[in-house]
Amino acid sequence: MDFAFTDEQVMIGETAKTFFGEHACSERTRKAMAVDGLDRDLWQGFCADLGLAGIGLPELYGGAGLGMVEFALVAEAAGAQVAALPLLGLATAARAIAAGGQ
Repeated sequence: MDFAFTDEQVMIGETAKTFFGEHACSERTRKAMAVDGLDRDLWQGFCADLGLAGIGLPELYGGAGLGMVEFALVAEAAGAQVAALPLLGLATAARAIAAGGQ
């Protein structure tokens, strides 16, 4: 059985690593945690620049049509930089929408 990532998954993981490596840092996370725990500028970039706000959502519901493996790659990259983003909420909402529809 082959458990290798697809070329698309590798690209998504590398893109996320680059994005978070360039835009997330401990100083930004500390500032966000002192307020409400969300780095709004980073979230805006994540959604607008990467277009990954819909990760984990089927295209039918306006998502990127990617699955939990791709989401895990993005979450790993965000976690490596301790990015202050609501990824758990995003994953939970995505799964609920996918399971229940609109």
